[in-house]
Amino acid sequence: TKLALTISASGSFNSPRWNQTKTEMLELIKEGVEINRHYRKITPMVADELARWGDWKNATWIWESVLSSRPYVVAIITNAARGHAVMGDTPMALELLERAKKVQPNAPAVRSLEVVLLARAGNESAALAAGREAIDRKLYDLDLSNTTYSLAARAGDYALAERAMELRMVNLPASRIAGLLELGAMYAGPAKDPDKAFNAFRKAVELVPVADREGFLQRIPMPYRAQLAQTSANSR
Repeated sequence: TKLALTISASGSFNSPRWNQTKTEMLELIKEGVEINRHYRKITPMVADELARWGDWKNATWIWESVLSSRPYVVAIITNAARGHAVMGDTPMALELLERAKKVQPNAPAVRSLEVVLLARAGNESAALAAGREAIDRKLYDLDLSNTTYSLAARAGDYALAERAMELRMVNLPASRIAGLLELGAMYAGPAKDPDKAFNAFRKAVELVPVADREGFLQRIPMPYRAQLAQTSANSR
């Protein structure tokens, strides 16, 4: 676990310089599981880091090693399901979803997984309905907010898209600037609401340090850029 956290903390976890360390880490994890198959507090931490690096195969077998003796931990069930979904094994992902729903049907992680899997299966209308219901019932997490935003924007339900994005930004404040840019682009484009587009872009600019605003404005489409540049200049 210390090795995994050290690799993640480096900020360059996919660099070849970590290959040997990753090999050692995986060997230690396998040995640990073989020594004590019922000790489950630390191994999921390694799986979480592996998933962050995109190594879903190794992350998933670690989560499933936990489920072999802790079959009712919903967070681990949904993590394993996501792993199978990413690797293209939709039937297993759906099987794990049903298992999670039997244990804790209203857990945010379960609702989120359902929306993600429905969307992956191409059933966007059902996924959007499930996402809307989860948000209405406050049964959402970051993934559900992201997926519902994308689905709602494509479906033309811009009010729901904005609501989902606002929830994402509240739960992940570091994403606020990017989220406002996305909302601005949505309202400037398919939603055709220039006022809302301007307000979203303006809020994004206000979050950027003054010294960086000139460069940041290049990310905003015309004709909003000139007006925002003038507003920014007046605020100095």
